[in-house]
Amino acid sequence: MEEPVGQRPAPVTALAAAETPVGLLIAAAWNDAELHLWHLTSRKLQTLPLLSRCNALTLSSTGQLTIGGPDGVHGVRLDLDRLWD
Repeated sequence: MEEPVGQRPAPVTALAAAETPVGLLIAAAWNDAELHLWHLTSRKLQTLPLLSRCNALTLSSTGQLTIGGPDGVHGVRLDLDRLWD
């Protein structure tokens, strides 16, 4: 890529990427309690709130997002079709 997908005044605390049925997605957790999901083909962005601090992130091909941090591990199933319609 010629330029960053996103830049903000907050540092990234975790990253994940996955090839999904809707295309390649990148997830970034920021230290200001935001989670950004980028659909790389369309360059669309979805912003979701983080309910706990995040130090580790995984994203599966089916849309399972796992968030790990000092408060434990949390799992969220993303509705990929609904996010990117």
